[in-house]
Amino acid sequence: MKHLHFLGLDSLIKGIAGKNINEWVLANISQLKQDMMMADYYIFPGEELEALNDDEIYENKDGAIIPVVFKDKNLDEFLEIADIESAIEYLKYYHKDPSSAQIAEALKYYYENDAFTSLEKNVLP
Repeated sequence: MKHLHFLGLDSLIKGIAGKNINEWVLANISQLKQDMMMADYYIFPGEELEALNDDEIYENKDGAIIPVVFKDKNLDEFLEIADIESAIEYLKYYHKDPSSAQIAEALKYYYENDAFTSLEKNVLP
């Protein structure tokens, strides 16, 4: 599988739904904090990274291995696909059909706290 690029959170969620992959989702965290809904998200499958030569990859400040061609995007690890799916499922326990804004808030909380948000019905916007 080649790397995947998603423009916006809704595109990411639709793109990973039903896929049996668990890779890291990378994003420019500064961009993500400004507008999670419209941020760019990338998935680089392990086999793609392993096939690259040493001069085609770099290790960012947090230790993530990223293809050099994406160095100017300042990507960092956001969440693993399984964590995104779990956070959404947890949210659905409290909100039958959560909005994109609610999903964004739940993922932001998970990213910042490494835990599911403590939810009750109608707590999130």
